[in-house]
Amino acid sequence: YKPYQKGGVENGNNALRKWFPKDCDTKLVRPKRIKKYIQALNNRPMKCLGYKTPLEVLFSKEIKFISNDLRN
Repeated sequence: YKPYQKGGVENGNNALRKWFPKDCDTKLVRPKRIKKYIQALNNRPMKCLGYKTPLEVLFSKEIKFISNDLRN
């Protein structure tokens, strides 16, 4: 438990509530549909990332890391 993470966790929970209301039984949701929702969240621009998507940030860091290893 880290109090400074609470805002980010709550923001993520609110985003998921768009598709999964509190009374929703997630056991009844098909894995394909869950995958679709995950893709939607990962492709959503975020202010804290400079309006980049989480996927853009992830892959830009991986590419930099790989290119740095190739130079050595």
